Amino acid sequence: MKKTSLILIAICVVSVLTALALSPEKSNQKNEIVLKGTTAIPDSVNVILKKSCFGCHSEGGKKSALFELNLEKWDTYTPKKQAEKAMKMASEMKDGSMPPEGFTKKNPSAAPTKKQISTVSNWAKSLKK
Repeated sequence: MKKTSLILIAICVVSVLTALALSPEKSNQKNEIVLKGTTAIPDSVNVILKKSCFGCHSEGGKKSALFELNLEKWDTYTPKKQAEKAMKMASEMKDGSMPPEGFTKKNPSAAPTKKQISTVSNWAKSLKK
């Protein structure tokens, strides 16, 4: 009886470990951008993007928004494309077109402050080499 119990426990442990090893990673459970490349998004910028951009530019967002920029696929963009996308983000935040007015009316806290726009802009400029 004792041997049977140990075998059942061992099978359960192996099953759980196998399931964990084979399960896909969910890197964006907390809306964090996880990069594999050398161009990392600093935490100070990531906080702003989570607040102002992830609503549309991540899983579950509008197709048109995802077509332009999918932040969950940031690590698949080349460094050049990342720099271009970052500059466009900064430009659109500066001119007030992003996040869109309709989104910020429904989510007033998503509107970036001037300081946050400056942070994104400075980061975007740092990517241009």
